[in-house]
Amino acid sequence: MQLPGFKAAQLPTPRGRSSDPTWLEGVWGGRPAFLLGGAGGLVESSGLTAASGELVIGSNWTLRALVPSLWHVVDQSVWKSERGLLDGCPDSMACIVNKRMFGGGPYSTAHSKQLRMIGRGYRPLAEIIVKMPSGGKRNSKTGGIVYPNVDPYMPKKITDPYHPGGNSVCYMIQTAHLMGCDPIYLLGFTLMSGSGYHFGMDNPVTRRRSFYEADRPLTWLRWYEKNWPGRVRLWPDWQGPIYEVFQRHEAQGQDQDQSDPEGGDVPPLERHSEVQGRASAGDDSARP
Repeated sequence: MQLPGFKAAQLPTPRGRSSDPTWLEGVWGGRPAFLLGGAGGLVESSGLTAASGELVIGSNWTLRALVPSLWHVVDQSVWKSERGLLDGCPDSMACIVNKRMFGGGPYSTAHSKQLRMIGRGYRPLAEIIVKMPSGGKRNSKTGGIVYPNVDPYMPKKITDPYHPGGNSVCYMIQTAHLMGCDPIYLLGFTLMSGSGYHFGMDNPVTRRRSFYEADRPLTWLRWYEKNWPGRVRLWPDWQGPIYEVFQRHEAQGQDQDQSDPEGGDVPPLERHSEVQGRASAGDDSARP
């Protein structure tokens, strides 16, 4: 682990082995969250200084760098690759996982339990469901399955199927939104193929450089920004296609943020109170 001393906010996780995720709904209402991608430069980013003590939701490879408040995984191959790192994480850190990656039905029980095992025990999981689009075709370049676009939507409840945005950033924003997080800061997300990770150049699962089918996630991300403008902000340490969708966060001392018409010397994490008010007063006719 690259940053063993990093401290994220801890959530009061429910007792027992229930995987019901409803305890997360609205649990962080009106407070900021930091979502971590895997791009190179994450460990050195000033965003982690701002994220210290705040709600931090980590994605696929985050446990290689630090212990977040929540670990968010929807891909079975990533879970198999990284679950061993959970041994070094406190029990207070919950995992948000795609229920489908553990299988289902009466004949998959043993396989499901084996997948869930971490060391000799089990870790409490909050299971979400990602909608499965139909009509997928195999990509001749990557060998993966490419699914058609699904019209953008936002689940009303955390137990409703998530939109299949096609990238971890889409699923994590849906979770953070349903938790009530506002603003939502993105660190280490680019959607730029060929870019390295914060631990090396190759993906630990594919053993290759990163490759993104960016059209599908970008379609959903643009829709989200249109309906909740300013709620998601990008930390300005990276570049890539996602930086054409959301505004960059302007830290204190930089040029005045155009979304803050009043200006003034406002601490970075307090500048979004007005954005929150504008988002709540947005065009509900475009929302599900």
